[in-house]
Amino acid sequence: MVLVVDDNALALLTTSAVLSGLGAEVVTASSGREALFKVLSANFAVIVLDIDMP
Repeated sequence: MVLVVDDNALALLTTSAVLSGLGAEVVTASSGREALFKVLSANFAVIVLDIDMP
């Protein structure tokens, strides 16, 4: 399972679509806070983060 975190909705959608197309099970979050809650409730093999989030 892959967690994709980005505050830009278009980038979140695009990244998720590419990873899903490669067969990954994708979970998304649009903020660091939301990502933290998701990380605490599930195990992720990979976390893809936007490095330019506020």
